[in-house]
Formats: sequence, C-alpha cells, structure tokens
Amino acid sequence: MSEKTWNMKSQDGIDLFCRSWEGESPRANIVLVHGHGEHSLRYEHMAAFYNQNQISVISFDLRGHGKSGGKRGHTPNYDAMLNDIEDVIDNVVAESPAVPCILYGHSMGGNLVLNYGFRNPTNVKAVVASSPWIKLAFDPPQSKIMMAKLLNGIFPAMTLGSGLDASLLSHDKSVCSKYQQDPLVHDLISVRMYNEMYNHGLTALENAAKFPLPLFLFHGSEDQLTSPAASTEFAKKMGKKATLKIWEGLYHETHNEAEKQEVFAETLNWINQQIM
Repeated sequence: MSEKTWNMKSQDGIDLFCRSWEGESPRANIVLVHGHGEHSLRYEHMAAFYNQNQISVISFDLRGHGKSGGKRGHTPNYDAMLNDIEDVIDNVVAESPAVPCILYGHSMGGNLVLNYGFRNPTNVKAVVASSPWIKLAFDPPQSKIMMAKLLNGIFPAMTLGSGLDASLLSHDKSVCSKYQQDPLVHDLISVRMYNEMYNHGLTALENAAKFPLPLFLFHGSEDQLTSPAASTEFAKKMGKKATLKIWEGLYHETHNEAEKQEVFAETLNWINQQIM
C-alpha cells in the first residue's frame, strides 16, 4: 500500500490537501469524497481493502476540512465544492485515461457526488453514495430553517456547531472515541454550507429519475444522522440504473461497523460489474 500526498490549488485559490493510496496495476480508480466535519485519512482502512483488490483510492480534504484551507465548515457556494471534485477527477483521468474512474461519496460527500453526477457524467464510470445526506434523519425545527435562510443572505459565513452525536456514527465505541479525539475533526457548519446542502439534497431527490449514471446507494437502517428513507426514495425513482442496499441495524458509518468487510465486499462486487 503506497500513499502519496500533495497540495492542489482550487479555482478560487484555496489550498486543497490531496492523498492517494495506489493499488498494484489498478483496474479502477476511486475518487473518494468524505463527509462533513471529517477528513480523508479516516478512510485509510477502506483504501487498504481496495488496494488489495487492484483498485486505487484518491481523495482530498474538502475545503474547510482536515488539512485543506478555507474557513472551517464553510463554502462560498455549492459550485465551488463541485469544482474542487471536478479538478481532482480531471487530474486522475489525465494521469490514467485508460483506467475507469468511480466517484464515491459518504454522507455530505454523498450529496456532492450525486449532484456532480447530474453536472458532469462524462468523466466518471459510475457513482457510489454511502449514507448520503439527501435529507437528514430528523426534521430540523421550522424556525431554525427559516433563520438559516434569513442569515444566508446576511451572514453566510457565520458558523455554528452541528451538534453531531459521535456515538451515532458506529456501534464500535473505539471508532466514536477516535473521532472525538481527532484534532482534524470539527463540528462547525456555516449558514451557507447548511443551506447549500439542504437545498441540493432536495433538488437531487426531485430529479432522481434523471440521474444519468449507474449508482450503488447504501445506508444503515438505523442511521440517525442522514435518512435511509430518502436513499430508498432516490433509488426507487431511478429504477433499474440504481442498486440499493439497506444494511439492517447499522449506523451512519457502515464502513466503520463490525460488518464493514461485508460492506466493502458488496461494494467491490458492484464496482467489478461496472468495470468489466
């Protein structure tokens, strides 16, 4: 397992911290987009699995996250984040034009990769969305939604604590403990970031029937952070081009549950079908 790290400048001047785990004679490249508040290094164990199966994993810390620049938990707009993903994909495809590219996103990253699929389906082979933030698993109070809309036009970069309960990430207490102690993890989300994710999650769901790429969409049935029902609805609207898996009893980070090897294996099986 060979890891490389480098910095890439975004289109609006933000330093993005990138890393890759390269498999031997890779049959595919996974471009991985992590979730809100976390960072790419939390997926090292997953990358090791794919490397063992001749698949490379390329990731980066989203702006405002991990070792990347930008105000913590903030984006000036949604397109800036899609541009970052596109630049990483373009670099991967330019370096390995004959190797199929799979776009993989977890949680907030799932929201982003779904919307990226609508925007530019030509440079990726297929999309994997893990516990995507299409909708939250709970309905925020209407008063908070209205306040967020108001502040979005006045103080868009204002950040608040997300209130995420780390114990809901996984049944594995060591995973939750490491998350809480990780100096690169934060719980900040700006008014603009929240509004962009909320709105684009709904827009993606409304247009799910038009999603142009093969999609593997999976969720833990007991996810209390993002909505398994929304994932089910998205897949239903897509029809035969979507493959849905609801992992019974699992929490938000299915890749960090005791059953993670099963999650990896089923995802690999689906990816293999796309690149045959």
